Amino acid sequence: MVEIVAKLHELTNLPPELHWFCNAYGTPISPTQGLNRVKSEHPIGEDLYLRQQQVCECLTLFGFDGEDAERCQKELEVGINAQLARCDHCVVGYYKSRKKLVEQLRNDHDEDEVAGLVKILDKKDFARITRGLDMATRKLKATGPSDRSKNILDLSSQLSLFEALCCEDLLADETLLRQHFQEPFKLVQTNRKLKILHYVPAATVFLFDKDLDRRSWATHVWEKYKNVPTVEDFDFAIRDTLLRNMQSAFGVVTDLTLLERLWHGVSLIINKLDKNLVTHSLRALDIDIYKLALEHLQYDTEGFLSVLQAIQKLLELAPADFWDAMGAISPTTVIEQVFNNPRYDRIIEEAKESDDYDTSALNTVHSWIKSFMASLKTDHQARACRSLDFQLLDRLQADRFPPYARLECKRIGLATLAWTLTNCNKDSGTLTHTGRIVTAETLSIASDYIRDIIGIPSLPAGHKIQESCGETCLKIIKAALALECKSLRTDQDALKHNQELPDGFSSYSPAIWDAVVQHLDRGNVTVARAALVGINDLTGLEKFKINADETYSKEKSGFNLKFGRLTHLVCQILERINDFDPADLDKLFRHSDTATALVASLFSPDPTLYEAGVNLIKSISAESARREAIGHLLQVFFETTLNAFSWAIRRIARNKTYASCPRMLKTSANVLDILCDSQNGLLRNRPLSSLPEIEALENFWKYQWEGLRVIYETTEDWGREKVADSNGLKEFCRDTMQLSERLFDQYSVFANAIETTTRFKQEDGIAEDQGKNVAKELLLHPAKIMEAMVKWLRLRDEFLVKASVELTKKVLGRLTEQGMTIAEGPCKFLEQVLKNGPQAKTKLQPQEKAEIARALEENLGHTIAVAERDREQSDTLSDRYQKLPQATKKITKATTIDLDAWRSKAKPGDVIEVSDDDDFGDSDTLDQELLSISRSSDLMKEMEAATVATAATAAKSKPVMPQDRKPSTHPVRQPKPTQPVKTGIQSDADRALFREKREKEREAKKKRDAETLALVKKKASIGMSGQILGEGSALGSLGVKGKDHAPKTSSMMVSSGSESDSEDSLDEQLFGPKAAKVPDALREYNANRAMPAKVRGPVKKHVRRDPLKTCVLDWHQTSRLFIRRS
Repeated sequence: MVEIVAKLHELTNLPPELHWFCNAYGTPISPTQGLNRVKSEHPIGEDLYLRQQQVCECLTLFGFDGEDAERCQKELEVGINAQLARCDHCVVGYYKSRKKLVEQLRNDHDEDEVAGLVKILDKKDFARITRGLDMATRKLKATGPSDRSKNILDLSSQLSLFEALCCEDLLADETLLRQHFQEPFKLVQTNRKLKILHYVPAATVFLFDKDLDRRSWATHVWEKYKNVPTVEDFDFAIRDTLLRNMQSAFGVVTDLTLLERLWHGVSLIINKLDKNLVTHSLRALDIDIYKLALEHLQYDTEGFLSVLQAIQKLLELAPADFWDAMGAISPTTVIEQVFNNPRYDRIIEEAKESDDYDTSALNTVHSWIKSFMASLKTDHQARACRSLDFQLLDRLQADRFPPYARLECKRIGLATLAWTLTNCNKDSGTLTHTGRIVTAETLSIASDYIRDIIGIPSLPAGHKIQESCGETCLKIIKAALALECKSLRTDQDALKHNQELPDGFSSYSPAIWDAVVQHLDRGNVTVARAALVGINDLTGLEKFKINADETYSKEKSGFNLKFGRLTHLVCQILERINDFDPADLDKLFRHSDTATALVASLFSPDPTLYEAGVNLIKSISAESARREAIGHLLQVFFETTLNAFSWAIRRIARNKTYASCPRMLKTSANVLDILCDSQNGLLRNRPLSSLPEIEALENFWKYQWEGLRVIYETTEDWGREKVADSNGLKEFCRDTMQLSERLFDQYSVFANAIETTTRFKQEDGIAEDQGKNVAKELLLHPAKIMEAMVKWLRLRDEFLVKASVELTKKVLGRLTEQGMTIAEGPCKFLEQVLKNGPQAKTKLQPQEKAEIARALEENLGHTIAVAERDREQSDTLSDRYQKLPQATKKITKATTIDLDAWRSKAKPGDVIEVSDDDDFGDSDTLDQELLSISRSSDLMKEMEAATVATAATAAKSKPVMPQDRKPSTHPVRQPKPTQPVKTGIQSDADRALFREKREKEREAKKKRDAETLALVKKKASIGMSGQILGEGSALGSLGVKGKDHAPKTSSMMVSSGSESDSEDSLDEQLFGPKAAKVPDALREYNANRAMPAKVRGPVKKHVRRDPLKTCVLDWHQTSRLFIRRS
């Protein structure tokens, strides 16, 4: 007690202006007046918490007996009365501190002792409060009704009234309330409701009071509260009162008005809470408010709507806490508990269209559904959606309900289904395992109601709810078709990674597709738009190439079947849309979301769908040719069409599927020609009219290079997967390189078109990014793919290599012009190419390497080291032609065949190494051996001598490199070789001529082979191809197998691992291994020799040329052709 008395003396010695229970200084004129904060030299004067704690400790003095104790008690009572007459903050602070003190004492002492102290404190508090209330009553009675308000009361009376609202024990004593509180409380509100800014116990107590006036005032106060209560406010003003009323409604309830008052108050309280209070304060109550609400849903009372409002708010604030409290109770159980209440049906039956919907009971009984669905985890949403749609779209559509209410129930049911479908498709990636299951179940629900859904958008516009239902149905159609396509894409990704598909959860819903196709009548643009948006996700998918023994072959077959069905249905949709009027087709193409689906059909690998797309754009443009139709779309819908092309290319690039890439290259080439044609290109003849058109053109340029990048990077994987035969893949690679070169050639056209329009817009003050360098921005995209593009320099195909060299040089040149440097990755690879590095082996000619080195040096600003052998070959290229006669003369001395030497060269299974010194891959040595054994060798020698003489004459007319000059370390800076060397096809005309010659050679060869085969077959009919025993070449009887003169099996990609010309595994995966070429006549001859000899009588001898000799003559003609080209 001595310590407590000392603390009391510290309090009484504080400055008299300092408030004990708040930081205020002085006495305000009114409770709401602001007070200044002060600083005190004493520690408890600076810390409010310490000061309040010290007052609470001093309150324990009322529990002591004796004269000294009574003296201290009197001193403390006077001090507290003085402090509580100062401001409302001190009143609140006092009762909060007192409540904490009582709770602490109950934890540390016996309940009887604490109860005695509480009784003493209550007695003193009640006396102070009732004294002030009585004074207020007399003052209010003395004032006329029109002038009554709290402002006519003095500060002490106002604070007494406010203190009564804070004293929870007083509020629990109904006798005291009737005797002292009720009358002044009613009189002070004669003209206006009493405003309270603090969270006080009376506001909560009166929410559940039977007295209508008190409950009305409490409702008004809770509705006017602006701030969220703190944890301290909740413990002081809400917790105990709320728990006490929940306990009274726990178990079986006979007084239904109690439920009404309870949930009316609970819903108001929850509206002011936040998630933290719900989780840590409301859930901490001894009674579970969540299960109590679920239990009370079964009672047919006026409080039914309040229970729904409370549940809705709890779901919005803390959905995880709600379902955690529910435990094993399923969402379907909650739904059934709501709809099984008789009050629900009566509300539907009594609904009137004239009522204000926002405040109507019809809105209240449905407003919780959205929050309920949003609170569910993904795996519970489909089952909850089915349960809700059964109630709203089936049961509540009975004739006993008014049409307005039925229509509103249908709107809510359709919105629930649309939300569930959209939520399944909210993620841009593929579906998860759980998402697939939910998607399949949700699509099953949509299939059940699709017949009703599909017809609503076609109904004539009338009621606003009808229009809302129509819009919701379009969302359902769009989301359902999108989920079908997304599920298919998920299956493809899983099978590509050899992942197992879940059984029994197919998302294919034929009822939805059939309904959409059947309702695409002429003029039904709204359904057509929804369908086209839904099928966008089908772009970029392809069928699997299946081997019977591979993993998941059955699942892949099922995927192919489903993909084929969906493709067929999309084709039907486009065919039905094709019957629309031209004006309706224009409406579809004016929207970017529908134009993407129409344009994406031009990239489809399915020929039927592709044809349907072509016919559709022809109908839109009224053009008969595909290219002209695309040109019309670009002319009329420039921005929309270009964005649609960009979107389709981006989708194909993202999926990295081969099937759509050939069409992508073809279509992109057509669009490029339409935009950049030298005579009538759109970019040359019409300026871009707006900033969106500029952005569309920039995106088209960007995604063209993005698609090419994927091709450059993924062709190796496609070759491994054998997506096409070697010839088809080779042509595809050539088309890719041609498009790359053509696209980059139009770089200046794109840059000029954008720069011109941007400059005009900037002058008008419209364009943004005035410091933007368009040329550099456009050049970034081809520069980014160089690392993948330069890898194709390893190819063996002459056309691809030369095109790669030219494109590399062009890009490097443009980068140098713009002051940009090549990235580190492609730069290192090119340096390895020039140095003949082990990871960059190529078949580039020395001149080609020199050209690349020159372009790279100009870009980097320093010299590049080149392999010594290439440098020597580049510097002495003319010497190679001067030494050709000696080599020829040396080799052609052999006029007879050395069988032993020839047999020693030929080993079983060996393939002759082929040099790349001539056009056909045959070495000089091999050419001379063939000529030496040919019957026309003399003629060939004469022709060769003439060729050498011509070359020598040309050499004399040009300066010859000094023989004693040392090779330079920078070959790219040296003059070009004096002798003409073979260069790549440099122009479109040369390419066309090259292709024409190649086709003619192929046709001539096919004709010769056919004639030879026919002759062999004719002679084979008389047995042993017309030969008698012992007739023919003597080599066979000698047992000589003969040297294999067929070209060596080669790949399209130079090996990176060794110096040899052996076949590279990468190129073999791209184009497959090449078999050694054997002439058709020789192959037929060997086949005939393998046939068993027929026993015949004497036959007439037929003289024929040996097929081996015929083969030699064919090689002879090939050599002549080579000499002519040289």
